[in-house]
Amino acid sequence: MKGDVSIPFNMIFTIVLLVALVIFGFYVITEWGKMQELAQIDTAVDSIRDVVDDWYYNTWPDSTKLYTIQIPGSSTFCFIDPENPQTRLAGGWESNEIIESMITENGYNLWIKYQNGASQMGKVIDHMYVSQNFCASSGEELKLENTGENVEVSLHE
Repeated sequence: MKGDVSIPFNMIFTIVLLVALVIFGFYVITEWGKMQELAQIDTAVDSIRDVVDDWYYNTWPDSTKLYTIQIPGSSTFCFIDPENPQTRLAGGWESNEIIESMITENGYNLWIKYQNGASQMGKVIDHMYVSQNFCASSGEELKLENTGENVEVSLHE
């Protein structure tokens, strides 16, 4: 039939629909990866919390232990004194006034940088004390020492 535009219209509509599906699929896969990283971070935080609690409640004062931290590859865990969250370049901890204020107001002693530093959040680990702020990546060893009042965490050198 002369002037029939249904076939070109259907082809263009199909192409637009396929492009939309590809874009949506990419978005879903990206978000899934972020959610998976957050789940791994929560597992790592729970593991640290369990180790600190176990060391606090089940060991004698002055006991020490080495703990290898396991976190997602692109994440960094920073152990912070919430009363003194200033930058300490020697330990790899860099902050700013906003982050320092959040840490102090909420009592965070663990600051998490994830998604290659694009996102950050704080956590509180009960009974954990940090005398010198530092950051650690997966595979690094932490030294835990039961001081009697808390568990002091430092980077094992």
